[in-house]
Amino acid sequence: MIAMIILLGVIGVEIALGILSVKKKSPLYTNKANVRLAELLIFILLVISPIIKWSFRWYGLGLILLIQAIIAVFKALKSKKLTMITKGKTIAKVALKSTLLLFMLVPALVFPQDNEIAPTGDYGVKTVTYTWTDESRDETFTKEADHRSITVQFWYPTKEKESEEKAEDKFPLVIFSHGAFGIRASNTSTYTELASHGYVVCSIDHTYHAAFTKQTDGKMLLFDQGFMNEVNQLLKEEAGQMGEEKYEMTQGWLKLRTEDMTFCLNQIKSLVELPSDKDEVFSMIDLEKIGLMGHSLGGATAADLGRRDLEIKAVAVIDGTMLGEETGFENGQEQVTTEPYPVPILNFYNGESYIEIKNIEDIYPNTIASASQKDSYQIAIMNAGHMNFTDLPMVAPILAKALGTSSVNPKACMKYVNQTILEFFDGYLKGEPIHLPKEEVITIK
Repeated sequence: MIAMIILLGVIGVEIALGILSVKKKSPLYTNKANVRLAELLIFILLVISPIIKWSFRWYGLGLILLIQAIIAVFKALKSKKLTMITKGKTIAKVALKSTLLLFMLVPALVFPQDNEIAPTGDYGVKTVTYTWTDESRDETFTKEADHRSITVQFWYPTKEKESEEKAEDKFPLVIFSHGAFGIRASNTSTYTELASHGYVVCSIDHTYHAAFTKQTDGKMLLFDQGFMNEVNQLLKEEAGQMGEEKYEMTQGWLKLRTEDMTFCLNQIKSLVELPSDKDEVFSMIDLEKIGLMGHSLGGATAADLGRRDLEIKAVAVIDGTMLGEETGFENGQEQVTTEPYPVPILNFYNGESYIEIKNIEDIYPNTIASASQKDSYQIAIMNAGHMNFTDLPMVAPILAKALGTSSVNPKACMKYVNQTILEFFDGYLKGEPIHLPKEEVITIK
């Protein structure tokens, strides 16, 4: 909203100056210098105030206002010759400057600043990033003979809010896996909420499955085109006719990601168990209390490792299909294991998916796994879309809508999701009372 108001304001100034120049038949050097300085001063005051939070959103506008002010002052001081003012030339200048201002404000329009969710816990939150290389695996996405690297980011508690002082306690560990073309920061509000309540959260960038991965050496790696082609193929209408090809494809994705998460967990364990000289985050982790969570394909990853690793205590699947429960493809459909799911599990569903799942309940892996585990919880948010289970609708609403949102209030939805995940992990990683419904269908205003 603030970006749109500012955009209308600066374009309005350009139009007003254009009209005045035509009426006066003068370039109005002195007037323009005063207006440009006033614009720059107002912008600086907005940045100093709580109204504008200085970030990449505003760099372009700040730069253009500064340049405009310098040029206008220079012309007012130096220009003696009056330029012939014509209506056509003035309209062209106004249109050009308005387009430039719009372009400079695109980041603020696309990425609103007012939708962040503040964590509710008593701890402050710090973050640190690492890039690790798995020497046991080759990188199959590159032509070069190199090993697979993944970048992970941790969010963890500090002693108190607004403090950088280390918290001395040991905290449960929760590892997160993003969806296809997601990024490790996709659910930052969830990580910070957990960390503020006494958790160490690690989020994985699945290299080449992520939209982009920025490694700690500054290198930027984009998604793999082949992976995108496979996902697009699966999303087409004829995907239902893919049969065994779909099964083999999704199991390949899952294998890569589960190996990433396993490597990440093993790496964390080895660093926690160092006798000394370890980074502070690893000195804070309680390896007896480990949970997993993920969105979409990341949820499938978390659930798959939750079945395989006996040290995992609880799993949250955020709007994802538990592909690891599928054991093969026969008689035209995926076969699902009947072996009981071993740990407490929380499932979120968007409304459209939930309706579809109810029609295939007898073979859908999530519902079968949940039915086999006494500590299972299934929550459907009927007016939520797939991307409403991430922070994207708050960070970039236009992009999120294109990828799949619904009518739910994005901020209210993520607050509910975060609080539910917190209560779930509090129950099974901290032993606190849990009052979640076994199954709930809700609409969030």
